[in-house]
Amino acid sequence: MNCLLKTFSLVTLTTLLLTCATPYQPMSHKGRFEETEIEKDMFQVEFIGKTYANLTTVAGYWNQRIQEICQLRGKVPQVLDVQAKKTLTRFQGGNLHYQPSQFGHIRCISASVRQGIEGDFNAQANTEVFPVFMPSPISSPIHRVAVLSHSESFGTDIPARLDYTVAFIRAKRPDLVFVEREYSDTVVEELKLQYGRMVGADSLLFYRILPIDTTCTGVIQSSGGTVSGGLEVDLIRVSTGTSLFRQTVTAKTLFPRPSPGKSWSEAEVIRAHGIASEEAAAYGFSALGASLGVNPLGIIPFSETGLVRDVFLSSPAETAGLQKRDKIVSVNNRQFRSWTDRIDLPATMTVLREGKELDLTVSSR
Repeated sequence: MNCLLKTFSLVTLTTLLLTCATPYQPMSHKGRFEETEIEKDMFQVEFIGKTYANLTTVAGYWNQRIQEICQLRGKVPQVLDVQAKKTLTRFQGGNLHYQPSQFGHIRCISASVRQGIEGDFNAQANTEVFPVFMPSPISSPIHRVAVLSHSESFGTDIPARLDYTVAFIRAKRPDLVFVEREYSDTVVEELKLQYGRMVGADSLLFYRILPIDTTCTGVIQSSGGTVSGGLEVDLIRVSTGTSLFRQTVTAKTLFPRPSPGKSWSEAEVIRAHGIASEEAAAYGFSALGASLGVNPLGIIPFSETGLVRDVFLSSPAETAGLQKRDKIVSVNNRQFRSWTDRIDLPATMTVLREGKELDLTVSSR
């Protein structure tokens, strides 16, 4: 059974948690945090970064803080949900400035309890992505892109993943300017284009997390089934409203039938949707990079430099025989140090596979 989970209002949830909030605490040049103990061993934690910080950095400080909170109680954190976002703070010198933040809810539990939770079901290992073909490069020139979102990202790291993708594209294509803002309202196409003209963008980049439907969670909890998640990515030319790039990626997490007398928790099912969405986002944003010419191999990377998550169908990487979990060691006899290292095709690559080095020849597409 395919099942999409329904999003819920962050405003409503935040309103319910306003009581007992501690004041913002300073963290020097890093930013500041706020934490609220909702009930015994359950906390809402928020970290507000400096305007120059990216979402990935903020996520690291948030994770560090939740570890500290639970360590003081002799326990470890169980993340219930988490959201990263950017808030527009000012417009100065023709540039928009944003303040990144991340907040979510955790419960401090004993290490043995968490091992039991993680041992019961590994959603990551049971999630698969529908195959994606290597996209064609965009032929028309692009100089300035406005980034808009019209869906909530509650419970996922998708905004951080997008932030990573944008940073990667910037490193590869310094000529390309990105104008970013938090944009969660559903608006008509003309208003989107009007915003693009207002900020001087020639193109608009949209992403949307496929919506959630909680009506199916009860069935999955009791009988097992499939939880689906996904992401849509669009790049639209402002002047004409035509689509330059469009990719929809879906992923699914399979829950087996629970043991007799037991059931899956609602939190596990909801988190599975987030994991499926995040997996889909890895493919969708990598496809965007390929369409902009900064991912010539056609790979979906892990954050670890050189480690391959997957390859696109009909990509140079697939044709050359690159596989999941391969690690790129060198390209054209030069050590591969970063995903931003330049790769010109054709190329000779050395990869590490199951402890052995292999040489692969990658041709141009």
